[in-house]
Amino acid sequence: MSAQLNVMNRSLSYFRQLTLGNINPYVMQVEDLTLTLLTKASEIKKELQQGVKKPFTKVVECHWGDAQALGQKPITFLRQVMAVCTFPELQHDASIPEDAKQRAKKILESCDGGSIGAYNHSQSLTYIQRKLAKYIERRDGGVASHPHHIYIMNGTSTCITIMMNMLITGEGACRTGLLTPSPQFPSFASIISLLDGVHVKYLLNEERGWTLEIPELQRALTQARTHCNPLVLSVINPHNPTGHVMTRKTIEDVIKFAAKEKLFLLVDEVYQDNV
Repeated sequence: MSAQLNVMNRSLSYFRQLTLGNINPYVMQVEDLTLTLLTKASEIKKELQQGVKKPFTKVVECHWGDAQALGQKPITFLRQVMAVCTFPELQHDASIPEDAKQRAKKILESCDGGSIGAYNHSQSLTYIQRKLAKYIERRDGGVASHPHHIYIMNGTSTCITIMMNMLITGEGACRTGLLTPSPQFPSFASIISLLDGVHVKYLLNEERGWTLEIPELQRALTQARTHCNPLVLSVINPHNPTGHVMTRKTIEDVIKFAAKEKLFLLVDEVYQDNV
């Protein structure tokens, strides 16, 4: 039996189609900084638990914005609505507030077959699109937001990947350049490397609370134009992981800068309701 297994293993190795020699070279370029930081953080936590003396007593992981890991309480209403949508029998449970039941009822009514397990339009449920459009209009002081312009995706990383696939093109000095803030959460850099784009960093001003400043954007853009074709300006507000929140003037200045330089403005506002 042992001999047979050895022969089988050698056969499988011979016919193996995916190896370090033929894997997509851009995958090999991706540097997983998140994994590196998490591994180091885990090592330090273990040392603290074992009584190793250090100039601190706990580790606060700030490699990305993970609000609940740092103690922010989850929004109960959202969990109640999701619970009822997932298990509709909870509509008869007295422990679930009526407003959560009503919201879940409307969502389920918009689903084919009355089930969130049913397939839906690739953009999202029409009901959700309309609710989001109204929210954006309220947030932006009445500026019109159209439901059919809204796409719901499975998290920020998925959204960034889809957008980058559309935007990154060209070769050599014509390769698409993407301006992203430094520091930033790791996904941008990894996705840009994977798709063979050019990662162009602009530095946030640490001495002024990690502010985004137009002269620094101009410096990064001018320098990038010597070796690539910058097309995208990425902005994170509130910023992840520093927590900096832009002033209205900064927001307006960034929009004007992107328009003047003909840059596609890609904005991550995931944490806008945390402030």
